[in-house]
Parts: sequence; C-alpha cells; structure tokens
Amino acid sequence: MHPSAILRRGDALLRAGAYAGAVAEHEQAADVFLDGGFTIKAVAVLRQAADIIDQSAPQLVGARTRILRALQSYFM
Repeated sequence: MHPSAILRRGDALLRAGAYAGAVAEHEQAADVFLDGGFTIKAVAVLRQAADIIDQSAPQLVGARTRILRALQSYFM
C-alpha cells in the first residue's frame, strides 16, 4: 500500500480520536518510506506520531519509546 494512503487512514483515525490506531498507521507508513529509501520522510512521519502521543495520548508511552528508538537507529 502507498504510504500516503496509510497516512490518510491514520489521519482519519486521529480525527476520530483513535490515537493508538493513528500512531500505528504512522509507524506503518514510516516503515514503507524507509523500505523505499526515503529516510527523511520516515523520520518526519515518526515525529508526527510522537507529536500525536505527546499532545493527545500520553498513555501510549510504549509506542513513544518504540518510536524514539527507531529514530535513534536511523542516526547511528
């Protein structure tokens, strides 16, 4: 599936208040971008996912930790 379609699904989930689903879709889109060699886009999408957690779903601490580890691995 194209990453922009995945992000549209994630945005719809975000608008519906399904934050865990929105974060999961953003993570999936980042994986697709990374597999396609678009590291910068993957980083941007993961930052968006982290922002969703920070602003709306602090209970998703496990997902935030996973995202930060992924971001860290891109730069090591």
